[in-house]
Amino acid sequence: MFPVSPFISTLDLILTHEQILSEHYSKAITQKVVSELIAQPKRIPEIIHLFQKKEQHLSVYAGWIISYLGENNPQLIKNHLSVIIQKLDEKENNSALIRNIFRTLQFVEIPQQYEGFVLTKGFDFLNNNSPVAVKVFAMTVIFNLSKKYPEITNELKLSLENQFEHASAGFKSRASKILKVLTT
Repeated sequence: MFPVSPFISTLDLILTHEQILSEHYSKAITQKVVSELIAQPKRIPEIIHLFQKKEQHLSVYAGWIISYLGENNPQLIKNHLSVIIQKLDEKENNSALIRNIFRTLQFVEIPQQYEGFVLTKGFDFLNNNSPVAVKVFAMTVIFNLSKKYPEITNELKLSLENQFEHASAGFKSRASKILKVLTT
């Protein structure tokens, strides 16, 4: 059994302890939590607190919730982006957490003071042996920033083209769309 987080008691209205402590979260449960957080934004710091936990399953789940918040209502996480972005620098993060961070960042305007850091991390994860979903979300974040900084488009194109031949279908699909825009 995992240690009980202080966050858990505050989510009793949404989820049972078993749902939160299990490592099998469903999209339906996640969307239920997101809906509750959109309705009660004062509770968002609770999910940010959970995101910062060292317990991987809790931080990953919180990251998944945050990514849906970012997709549905990016303004709600705007004040928490520094915490989300800084989590990219922690060595013990697993790929699911990194995937959720980059998924979140594709929906938001990244604060200027973090753009360089996010670009560096994005290229690091795009060009290493990260799982496909991490690469896909990282390339999207880099592409979004290339609209503001067109000087990075050549590096992005090279990264995508160098991996394209041996890449998965998911990588090729997203890379093709981005390359099409970058070459027109």
